Amino acid sequence: MRCIRNHLTAVIRLCAIATGMLVPLSAYAFQMNPCWAGVACINPATLFVKFNDAFFFAGGLIALTIFLVGAFMMVISAGQDTMLQAGKRAMKGSLIGLALIAGSYGIYRTVVWWLYP
Repeated sequence: MRCIRNHLTAVIRLCAIATGMLVPLSAYAFQMNPCWAGVACINPATLFVKFNDAFFFAGGLIALTIFLVGAFMMVISAGQDTMLQAGKRAMKGSLIGLALIAGSYGIYRTVVWWLYP
């Protein structure tokens, strides 16, 4: 086992020299949360939460954009029933989507709060 670890350390050193990166050469290099030079220290759970927050924000932004497009369609309909109904459907759908996004975000944040206090 010691021989394998020595060979693995040598391979890591060669890769570090070849790529110009400073890799920690201790046993901690193989954990999930290493801190390397020039790279932010972030664990996978925090990264997962940040990505999900970004997806919820993007979903809310898309729903808001669709709502505004539906309102614009209603304003420029000039009495055309088809355009007016399309605008109403877009606004209603975006509000339903926004409610679903907000509800699922609330459930998600509650679960994250319980798992990672």
